[in-house]
Amino acid sequence: MVQTALPWFSNLAGRSFTLPWGDPLTWILFGGTLGAVVLLAGIYPAILMAGFKPLEVLRGSGPGSSGSGNGARSALRQSLVVAQFAISVTLLICTVVIGQQLSFIQNKDLGYERSNIFSFEIGWRQFHALGKERGKSMLSSLEQSLRQSSAIAEVSRASDSPVHLESTHSGSIEFDGLPEGSEPTVTKLNADEHFADLFQLELAEGRWFEAGNSSDADNVLLNETAARELGLPQPWLGQRFSIYGSQGRVIGVLRDFNFLPLQERMTPLVIYNSADWRGNYFVKTLPGQSSKALAAAETAWKQWFPERPFEFTFLDEDFNKMYQTEQRAGMLFILFASIAIFIACLGLFGLATFVASQRTKEIGIRKVLGASVAGITGLLAKDFLKLVVIAIVIASPVANYFMQKWLADFAYHIEIRWWMFAIAGAAAVAIAFLTVAFQSVKAALANPVVSLRSE
Repeated sequence: MVQTALPWFSNLAGRSFTLPWGDPLTWILFGGTLGAVVLLAGIYPAILMAGFKPLEVLRGSGPGSSGSGNGARSALRQSLVVAQFAISVTLLICTVVIGQQLSFIQNKDLGYERSNIFSFEIGWRQFHALGKERGKSMLSSLEQSLRQSSAIAEVSRASDSPVHLESTHSGSIEFDGLPEGSEPTVTKLNADEHFADLFQLELAEGRWFEAGNSSDADNVLLNETAARELGLPQPWLGQRFSIYGSQGRVIGVLRDFNFLPLQERMTPLVIYNSADWRGNYFVKTLPGQSSKALAAAETAWKQWFPERPFEFTFLDEDFNKMYQTEQRAGMLFILFASIAIFIACLGLFGLATFVASQRTKEIGIRKVLGASVAGITGLLAKDFLKLVVIAIVIASPVANYFMQKWLADFAYHIEIRWWMFAIAGAAAVAIAFLTVAFQSVKAALANPVVSLRSE
């Protein structure tokens, strides 16, 4: 089963797993596990059987009757069921919390549009190989070719993607009021005049770069975090701001948008407008026209780079890739929670079968006295449900601790709510009830005459 499941599990975990059949350690592990399981599973009943006293058994005071020894054994059985269900409920709660966090990530308003947008890149080496002037001509020509397609709504060029801006800068930033010797670090983005419209970025004040406005080659826009944390004097608009030696002004302040993974807090962002090289193309397609737009982009690409394959990604795919670890964690928790619940239910089913057989006479007497099937079923089931409730009480603070630690890695995350514990607890109770219901109903439906005669 392990060998068969390995390819699927490797794909789920994002790593390659193999069983080294030629390694002696593998066989030692298998043999040791087999021996340990046989020993642990067999030693308890062996000791129990060896301790039987025939006279006590014939008198009805042996195993299965009341007594301190049987009480200890009953406590052991119940403790094992509680431990198994506590593990299961912990995994269930973790699964619910991870699922809610992933849903929060997918549905959070990031402050920019990413649907129906794909991107491709002209690398610096490709640009440099053409020469500076021919390279500029190529960038402009490629953009114009894209705009001629009826399937394309907008085209923009920038130095990086808003899904994950990683480029930072410090050392050349200057503005009035900057403390002497201070070298603040900012995230930087070189974007053209179409970038804000394509991604539907929202301005808090001011304006975006304008086509044909030569002064905008030196001007910048800041996000709200940059305007606040850099200590820029107010009013922010019109303030002198220099980056890379330019002598420009702040012409706009953007509403903060999440250009980093949600694990990271918002950082200062400076957007400037340098036409020298912006190798990332962003193409917004009309709804349902993605295939046609991609074909137009590939045709334009082949005009300049016929020997290179056309490679592209959709922004939604880029966004989801950043959270593959969390998605895999969610799937793994679902998998292991299912396995843990299955094992716990096996133990609970065995315990229910054992208890039902031990209470055969009691059930027969209750039926003779007029007890209903539902009443007897509830009588038998409630004792097991108590164990599950105890497991929920134990599991809840444990799961809360680990999930609080996990969520702390996200700068933006959900709050753990009571209903997440309620859902996991209700699922555990329902599964436990269905597990014991079969044996309980079977015992309740048994003929009381047969039950009493057997005693």
